Formats: sequence, structure tokens, C-alpha cells
Amino acid sequence: MASAANADANSKQYLDDDISAIFTSFLQVDVFIPSVSAADDDGFSPLLMKGLDGGPILPVYTSDEAVPAELREQVETVAEVPGAGVVQSLANVMVVLDHGTGHQFFITADQWSWFRSQVLDTEEA
Repeated sequence: MASAANADANSKQYLDDDISAIFTSFLQVDVFIPSVSAADDDGFSPLLMKGLDGGPILPVYTSDEAVPAELREQVETVAEVPGAGVVQSLANVMVVLDHGTGHQFFITADQWSWFRSQVLDTEEA
């Protein structure tokens, strides 16, 4: 029984380490977001999908090439934006990195909120 608990703890630590690495990387790179309107001086309007719970889901891609063709047909453009800017700008949303690919990664709305609070608190300090 103890080894099962240790395995669960090790799995959780691995997942925590994995998401921490993803969050750190997200702040350092440009990401690609399908947009329902062309970008202008005021920004852009990201495509938000609806999750099973009815909440908003933001598809974010690590490269322009990763955006699926069927998704491109539904949007005006794909905006290249700093990942840090996305974190600062968007709240109360679930994020899916490389949505629709074999390596997509889900960030729950709670995880995103925590991530935003860490970034915003650091900037204010």
C-alpha cells in the first residue's frame, strides 16, 4: 500500500514539474493564437471554443505550422503574440496547447488562474 502511495506522489511531483516547465517556457516564447479578427493596434480577438462544462477554451499553438487547416478555415488570422502577454491579458479560461495534435496539453482554468496570479504578483513586486 505504501508503494502505491509513493507512486501516486511521484506521479504528482512529475506532473507538477512538467507543468512548471511548461509555464516557464510559456513566458519566454511567442505563441500562435487563432483570431476571429485581424490584429490591429487594439489587439486581436482570440477564437474561444466552448468546453464540455460550457466554459471557454483558448487554443494556443507553439508554432504557426501546428495550427490545423480546418481551424484556419474558421478564423481571420493566426496572431503571433508573446506568451507573457497572453498570461497577462486572459483570465478565467482553460488553455489547450497545440489543440488537435497528438501532443496537446490541457491547462485547466484553475491552473491558469494560479499561473496568472504568480506572474502578476511577480511583476508588481
